[in-house]
Amino acid sequence: MLTRRPFLFMGYFVYILKNATDAELYKGFSENPYERLIYHNLGKSTFTSSKKSWEFIFLKEFPNKSEALKFERRIKKWNRRSLYKLIESSENSLQKE
Repeated sequence: MLTRRPFLFMGYFVYILKNATDAELYKGFSENPYERLIYHNLGKSTFTSSKKSWEFIFLKEFPNKSEALKFERRIKKWNRRSLYKLIESSENSLQKE
């Protein structure tokens, strides 16, 4: 008998990953962020393929794809200091866990 994995997320997400080795940051968008993290750690993403110890440090859900992509484009231009302010803010759903 096949069992289905429960679908925990229904939405669009912007995330920031941090590499455990050198603290490099990666910003991205996904409809399934946890599956995407696995993809990054398996080396199947061009930018993150050279390092395989990525972990979430920021996750935010959006009601639609358009808003999520706008936010992702915006934060890709930010400097590290601004990103860390965002990571430590109440906008980060990981802060609420």
